[in-house]
Formats: sequence, C-alpha cells, structure tokens
Amino acid sequence: MSGSVSGAVAAFEEQSAIMEELSSMADSFSVLAGQLAQMSGTFRLTDSGENLHQQLEAGLEQTKNIT
Repeated sequence: MSGSVSGAVAAFEEQSAIMEELSSMADSFSVLAGQLAQMSGTFRLTDSGENLHQQLEAGLEQTKNIT
C-alpha cells in the first residue's frame, strides 16, 4: 500500500514539475508575443511615417507646379 502511495506522490511531483516548466514556457511565449507586437507597431509607425513623407513631397511638388 505504501509503495503505491509513494509512486502516486512521485508521479504527482513529476507532473507538477512538468506543469511549472510549461507555465514558464507560456510566460516566455507571452513575453515574445508582446515584443513582436511592439516591433510590429514600430514597423507600422515607420511605414506610416514613410507614407507621410511621400505625401509631403508630393504636396510640395504640387505647390511648385501651381506657382
């Protein structure tokens, strides 16, 4: 009887260790996802900044053509 109890305790401890490791991995993935989202936002800002720059240049060209 005590053998099966100690076996169950060992299995539970192993399962707990695995769950902790999975939880740690999930936290790491969550951090990575946050960093990717931040980078994506930065790229979007850079892209819209580039578009804005092109629009300003086009506006300047139109202004030169009018005068």
